Amino acid sequence: MFGDGRRAKSSDHLRRTARIYVDALAERLDELSRLATQARTIRGYSADTYPTFKAIYYEFLRQSDEYQGLSYLAQEAIAALPRDDDGQRDAQRELADNFRQLQVPMLREVIRTNFRLLRIWEDRVTQGVELPLDSRQAFLDCVRVIHEAKSQLQREEYAPLLDPETLEIADRAKRLLETLIERAPNLVEFLEDHDRAKPA
Repeated sequence: MFGDGRRAKSSDHLRRTARIYVDALAERLDELSRLATQARTIRGYSADTYPTFKAIYYEFLRQSDEYQGLSYLAQEAIAALPRDDDGQRDAQRELADNFRQLQVPMLREVIRTNFRLLRIWEDRVTQGVELPLDSRQAFLDCVRVIHEAKSQLQREEYAPLLDPETLEIADRAKRLLETLIERAPNLVEFLEDHDRAKPA
């Protein structure tokens, strides 16, 4: 009898914890969307606009990483939910659905915003101007997050929520990366240096 009561309290605590994480993700998504919208209003490179975009981009990247960390905690909490009866399974399924509905828009924003950064660099290269000195880390971060976001979006459980346009943007970003590397050889050096720095 006491054991059943303790299990019920434990189940309630787990559900509350999972709900807190999912609700927190919803709040973070609003902020990420706001930053992404700001970043995508910048259409090209100029000495005046790039610093503004860079500041917005790095704040967006920081919050994206935090969002991913919170997503991991939410997934762990949802996976830990009991599913001993229909009611518990329904609660777990509802939270899992809520989580997926938040994760897909976040990954979409990540891909689109990083694609905007690539377009701004492309504009600078087209003008025949050297990329900024701080491009190295930003470029590597851009490559990383686009690859990770696309990989996550291709998970089977996200397929019903995914619009084809987002994966197309990810493919366009890949092609643009290749074009940038061809037209700006110093980016190749960035990648080669990065690969050499990786542990064997």
